[in-house]
Amino acid sequence: MACRVVVVCSERIVRMGLMSLLEEWADEYVARQAATIREATTDRAWRPDVVVLVPGATLAEDVRACRQAWPRARVLAVPRHDGLATVRDAFNAGADGVAAWGGDDPSAFLDPLRRVRVEDRVLSRQAVDRVLTAFLKSGGCDAQVRLTERQREVLALIRDGASNKEIARRLYLSQGTVKKLISEIFQALGARNRAEAVAAILGVVEILEPARGHPDGERRGT
Repeated sequence: MACRVVVVCSERIVRMGLMSLLEEWADEYVARQAATIREATTDRAWRPDVVVLVPGATLAEDVRACRQAWPRARVLAVPRHDGLATVRDAFNAGADGVAAWGGDDPSAFLDPLRRVRVEDRVLSRQAVDRVLTAFLKSGGCDAQVRLTERQREVLALIRDGASNKEIARRLYLSQGTVKKLISEIFQALGARNRAEAVAAILGVVEILEPARGHPDGERRGT
């Protein structure tokens, strides 16, 4: 059965762009569109599986309104700004996923749209990169986490998708040292992989064993 999607966005051009994209995947999605949540709930017999929300200035309020209107639907927020605070606000308000806004590439939300149906706390690759970038710009400090300058350099290269070998070459380090640094970064964040590192930075997912880290420093689940 095709996934029922409602696109909620006050800007008609953006709405039509996302609808046009979904229509290209008509075998997967049955889509409707509305300028407001109130408009989208006019037909109470039609219940979406996923709400694609392009929120206005009141992001948290809009997400909560979606949750109230469609308690069983998954909510994918596509905010115009997706820094640390914005992503935190979206998740704390009840969003199931956040996709980075990409006006020049609306297809960037297709992957998180598919994932949000079966996963929790979904972040698009673009949103992950921007969260890590914001964290690094803050000096690698968030809550009680503080990374050294070298660890921040390694984390920046992880964000860019560099392999351990590439990191070692670019920073003039041995691969053993790189593995040790990556393990220390994940341990500092209470994470086992890149996804959990981002979750720890956002503070939206509780890591039960903060001392865990990959002894081999390899990234899994990225």
